[in-house]
Amino acid sequence: MSFHEAPFSQRYAIMGDIAESVFEHVEPKHHRLGYNRPPFYVANLPLMLRNLPDYMYKDGLVEVMGIGKDKTLKLKVEKLRSLLNWQMVANVELFVYDSHRKLYWRAPIFEWELACAEFATMDRFPDDNRPYYRLNSDNFPSQGTQVNG
Repeated sequence: MSFHEAPFSQRYAIMGDIAESVFEHVEPKHHRLGYNRPPFYVANLPLMLRNLPDYMYKDGLVEVMGIGKDKTLKLKVEKLRSLLNWQMVANVELFVYDSHRKLYWRAPIFEWELACAEFATMDRFPDDNRPYYRLNSDNFPSQGTQVNG
């Protein structure tokens, strides 16, 4: 079973940990901003707060996500919309880490939106039926960078 096909409770237990540790290595001068498995139910929060970017750094805000063996980013439609709205507050980037190939990609959120519009297909998560974009890493808006160390 692929990570995205696992029940949400299983995905939630490890979601983002590997990708976030790589981001922290790549961008050591950062401040944690987003939630890391808070002790309350975030689904009841307003959409903008529910999708608070993970980090702040000198040039703005960063959301961190990971991809697996299928080389496909699964970006919820509502998350992309929220991150585009955060762009009104500060520059927003999406940082995506591939734990199998040890590569990361980093680009402004509007470039990810354009890549989704041109190359992504739509799907829905089986547990909550929420729509998401399926974007293969061959169509990411930046070149992958090898992680050292």
